[in-house]
Amino acid sequence: MRILVETLTPSALEDAAAWVLDHMQPSATQRNGLQDVLWRNDGLVIEERTRREVAAAVPIEDFLHDQDRFEALLDRWWVLGGDDVFGDFFGGPPSVRKQIQQHVFQNPGDWSWEMLLDRLGAFETVDKRFVGFLEQVVSHAALPTEENQERVVSLVNPVLMKASLELREVDRSGGYPVYRLASTLTPSSRPKTVIFASSSKPDLRVSDAVAGEIEIVDAHDALVYDAPIGIDGLRFDALRRWWGAKTPGIDVEVAPRPLYDRLAASIPESSPPQSYLFWIYHKLYWDRIGSVPALLPEVWMHWDPKTIRERGARALLGQRMDFLILGPNNQRIVLEVDGSSHYTDEAGQPSPARYARNTQYDREMQLRNYTVYRFGGYELPDRERPMLMFADFFDRMFTRHHITIDP
Repeated sequence: MRILVETLTPSALEDAAAWVLDHMQPSATQRNGLQDVLWRNDGLVIEERTRREVAAAVPIEDFLHDQDRFEALLDRWWVLGGDDVFGDFFGGPPSVRKQIQQHVFQNPGDWSWEMLLDRLGAFETVDKRFVGFLEQVVSHAALPTEENQERVVSLVNPVLMKASLELREVDRSGGYPVYRLASTLTPSSRPKTVIFASSSKPDLRVSDAVAGEIEIVDAHDALVYDAPIGIDGLRFDALRRWWGAKTPGIDVEVAPRPLYDRLAASIPESSPPQSYLFWIYHKLYWDRIGSVPALLPEVWMHWDPKTIRERGARALLGQRMDFLILGPNNQRIVLEVDGSSHYTDEAGQPSPARYARNTQYDREMQLRNYTVYRFGGYELPDRERPMLMFADFFDRMFTRHHITIDP
């Protein structure tokens, strides 16, 4: 069996681990080993020093409100072992569970929170396990009141912020806050309305100037996504279900192709490289498209009731994004395709002014916590170009932004 496992590719090994977790009932040791295979390159990175400082910031007493609840939480994430009846009889070493019962519950004060996490292996485990445990240990499942939750978060966040991380309230469940670990470099607010797939300017007005709310009077040919966007971002399947429900004559369970065609049709005919990037993205992931982030074309970023002639071209810089991906934890990822008009003037000559305008756009977007990736039109000439470069880019981009898709 070991020889067989060693012959598997990393992808096949991950598939096998996922199958065992879904179809069998592995022991805690087997479960964690399989999860480690699946989680080794997944999730936010949180270094050992930060983990130890987080542990040192909270008194262990803050978690000891209910022994059964606390032990059940530990069981979900760590290997505690049994009660060691035979180990005790024959003088063997006690299990971690037995040590916790002795040093945490029977003799309070023996162990600090840092000592307990050290014994669990929390400082060396894969990032996703530590992050998931941290998110659950501040949940209502572990802490009985909202005041308890807020206290622990208030102790942990100053440490996390030194590593550009924070426990951020993202939802409410049963009346209690739900916290998720997020980078402080990503937006804290969720997108409210996304206007996209449009070749013409929508008609908007301010419906509540005090609250800063807008009303869409006429979207013309645009799509307006107004459904809630969860912590995992906007996936193609969610977009497909929304579109099916909003579009007369389209079944809610519509296949992905009609939505793909609708989005592709919104890309300007004058930009073949942009169409090619859209095509190649879906070509690479079509067999698992439902779990892939939706690639939204022609997304309105800035809107002004006046025309370019009235306001000036520079004031309307970057009205629309070529493509937008809404990733986990409110991440906004922009893909821009630069044809020759982005760096030449009307006569086709190199234009430092136009190049400067693009760099200004990138700076402004970065300051708004958007991540911008630019492609030169030269990279996207036709459908004969090998896709290896683009497959590598998207896979690395997903990894960097902690985007997981079906294997």
